[in-house]
Amino acid sequence: MTHAQQVNEWKAGAALGFIPDDENPLFLLNGAAKDILVEILGGGIDIIELVKLELRSRGLNEEGRFVGFN
Repeated sequence: MTHAQQVNEWKAGAALGFIPDDENPLFLLNGAAKDILVEILGGGIDIIELVKLELRSRGLNEEGRFVGFN
């Protein structure tokens, strides 16, 4: 599936109510400030590391399995 096809699937899922907003990747960055988005694009913020940090703070590993809190 191409990126454009995936985006269209997410749009359709949102429009039809099949994908809740909090589970739809299209809305992941809606609340982010412009400056943060620009910094991510410029490489100043490593979004992958932020996701890993968030998973760890939920007690999850990189596969989303609960491993507890350290």
